[in-house]
Amino acid sequence: MSADPVPPATGPGGAILLGLDPARVTGAHAAQEFEALLLSQLLKGLRRTVPEGGDRSPVREIYQELLDEQLAGHLARHGGIGLARMIQTYLEQAPGGPPAPGKPEATR
Repeated sequence: MSADPVPPATGPGGAILLGLDPARVTGAHAAQEFEALLLSQLLKGLRRTVPEGGDRSPVREIYQELLDEQLAGHLARHGGIGLARMIQTYLEQAPGGPPAPGKPEATR
């Protein structure tokens, strides 16, 4: 049983934006979305440290923001910095947390 890749949906209410039932969003999905959000904020912060070059327009700023969000989502879906994996492991080990993939709930 393999898990389907999680589509990107950074930002508040990501599950709702994707048309997903928030009650059915898994811990893995939530952890991945959190990592994508964190990476997006990190990229925006890093971009502010780079000196601005010539053309500074609202269109360019919007494009760069969208680029940061897409890059963050891509990074999170492909391992990112490992934060989503650590959160998911924590949730699986926490009392009352979701069972580990492939493990029946009674054997935890």
